[in-house]
Amino acid sequence: MRGLRVFAVLVAACLPTGVSAQVTDLTRSGVWSAFMGHAQAGTRVCGAGAPGGGEGIDQASFLIKHFPDNSYLNVQIIKLSWNFPAGTRIRYELLIDGRRTYVGRSAGIGNVLEWIVTLDRADEFVANLTGGRAMELRFLERGEPPIAVSLSGTEAVLDVLARCISLHTRVFRPAAPDAEDIVMQHLLQ
Repeated sequence: MRGLRVFAVLVAACLPTGVSAQVTDLTRSGVWSAFMGHAQAGTRVCGAGAPGGGEGIDQASFLIKHFPDNSYLNVQIIKLSWNFPAGTRIRYELLIDGRRTYVGRSAGIGNVLEWIVTLDRADEFVANLTGGRAMELRFLERGEPPIAVSLSGTEAVLDVLARCISLHTRVFRPAAPDAEDIVMQHLLQ
């Protein structure tokens, strides 16, 4: 439970000062949770995430977010002890059950590293996450220690995230006044 509280603090910490996220947990399974609501400046968001290894400001969180107008997922790693200058690029590799699954470049700013997964590759990305037991994110530059994240619960949580994304992209174009209520009703059934 302590890990989930620190996870919530880390999610809030990635928002600009004076902006607070207004999200609702849709489901929890294992260490993962799915959420929807409003992120920065009122932007609608569907997401999922889990706390990673570490303690206090060295604990990391792994987040997957989708915004209705985007054709991609934002994948974020948040760690309060980081302070990257805007535009920092860091190469990473993502291992699932010890198998190298992805290699790429992340963009960093402040306490967040981020990369994107296009929606046409999202099914493969999700299948890799839900098919594994453990994920490890390794940084190929800067000597940052690896971040381990349990994949326990990803199947149930990422299924809800997929439904949220599907409803988000259908219902919020153009935005209907009661669109968020419609999405919430469908997801909680």
